[in-house]
Amino acid sequence: FRNVTRVQTCALPISSKSGSTALTTQDLDRLGLNVHFDKSIMEMLNNEIKEAHCGMLPETVIGNMAFAQRYRDATLADVTVQAVNTHGAVIVLAGNGHVRQDRGIPWYLKRRLNDTKILSILLLEVEDCILHFLKHLINPQHQLVIECLFRSIEDLILPSKIL
Repeated sequence: FRNVTRVQTCALPISSKSGSTALTTQDLDRLGLNVHFDKSIMEMLNNEIKEAHCGMLPETVIGNMAFAQRYRDATLADVTVQAVNTHGAVIVLAGNGHVRQDRGIPWYLKRRLNDTKILSILLLEVEDCILHFLKHLINPQHQLVIECLFRSIEDLILPSKIL
């Protein structure tokens, strides 16, 4: 199973008002791109894109990049659905933005795999002092699992030391 490549994503002719002009209505429906995020989620995504590019992007480009991000997540979800249907269970390794339940791959999967358990894990880099504190807060065996910290975004957070 294959995800969409960066080249394919960059080649999408995108209209910020109507989404991708390269995708059919059937593709938009299947991928879930016809369902809009809440305004607050979309603003958060746009702000993250702007910040990730040091505020140097023209405002007219941010909406297009947000759609491209959604397209990648929706396509990753689509490939995951195919794999689940073929193999029954799947593990997807993806970046933190892609594993967010409020807008990443799990958001699309929930709409297509109604009765399937979806577990989202965020890997969080933390400073040594915070890592030490978290180790003792969680349990004496120093297991690095923090539950319910950002419950609405992901199921588990696994802190790791910043290198």
